[in-house]
Amino acid sequence: MADNTGEEEHQNGTNHSATSRLASRMHVHFTADAPHDAAHVAVNSAANTDNTLQQHSLSLQPQLQLQSYALGEVQIPVMTVDAMREHEAQIMQTMPANELMLRAGLALGHWVSQWLKQNPVDEIWILAGPGHNGGDAWMVAGVLIEQGYAINICEDLGQTPIPARQFAKAWAQAKREANQACACTVGGIELLHSALKNVKADDAEPYSETYQRILNTRRLCIDGLLGIGARLPLMPLHESMLKGMQMLMHRHTSTTIALDCPSGLDCRVGLASSYTMKAKFTLSLMALKPGMLFRQGRDVCGHIIWLPLGLAPALKQQN
Repeated sequence: MADNTGEEEHQNGTNHSATSRLASRMHVHFTADAPHDAAHVAVNSAANTDNTLQQHSLSLQPQLQLQSYALGEVQIPVMTVDAMREHEAQIMQTMPANELMLRAGLALGHWVSQWLKQNPVDEIWILAGPGHNGGDAWMVAGVLIEQGYAINICEDLGQTPIPARQFAKAWAQAKREANQACACTVGGIELLHSALKNVKADDAEPYSETYQRILNTRRLCIDGLLGIGARLPLMPLHESMLKGMQMLMHRHTSTTIALDCPSGLDCRVGLASSYTMKAKFTLSLMALKPGMLFRQGRDVCGHIIWLPLGLAPALKQQN
């Protein structure tokens, strides 16, 4: 979901049937024979929580004058951040409170859990911000806790969380109480600092058992710190959290999955902070965002997975 983690605010709008009139929407087209610097996108065309991870890998050549990405009959919308927020606000006018957070979070959690079944890891780390992106992160945490995964949640304790994020954390905590056998550690940036003291392979004797264990630990980071609301430069706390997670995840055995957008990427213009973690997968909700497809966005997003949620904006017909 669009985020408002202190960089920008998210305001409510009106009926979502007006989304086709949004002037700020932006669409892009792809060609199968794109050059080496084109974005790479994997498309999950399921309308909601598809129970398969069947995707089509594509090479995409951005062409701003065109209206959409096309994969056969599948049209993939690309929306600016402002247009995405208006689209979400219009949808929320038609739904019960927190319904959109539930739908998005469950879809994200389902995708991550399906990936984990095929790619087991030794440690799971979740970055959770105070906005909608952090709410998505807590929803994913709840899904994984319900399935018995041990997780570590590093949250931003420097800002007051928005109500939707508070709802998502309460939902996850209820799952934790119902499954107390599941190990779940929650803390602020000090949680990362503590972990880093224990995993510095350079401090262990080379080729020792400890060294090999640290070197071969398979870690997954679920990035739900900032989302599409990030603006540069980042707040010092967010820089520190991302830097710490970068240090924890720098081994080749680690994987990062970004929720909606890698934290620290400005989705308006495609510029990324030096602290932005390069994702292997970016799970984009409802529509792609322009900054994912250009400049540094192409490098930090990895494979973009489109999750329409059954709420993707309608596309205008091309002549």
